[in-house]
Amino acid sequence: NSWLPFMNLYFIFTSHLIICKCFISWVLLTMFWTKIGVIEKVVG
Repeated sequence: NSWLPFMNLYFIFTSHLIICKCFISWVLLTMFWTKIGVIEKVVG
């Protein structure tokens, strides 16, 4: 039963990794769309 804490740590780590990936992609998307909006404002 000594591998149980390790598995628990592993799951916590991977879930945090997934959350971080989602957050980073959301930030990048937001920056991307605001950049497009700024370009449209400048062009239009």
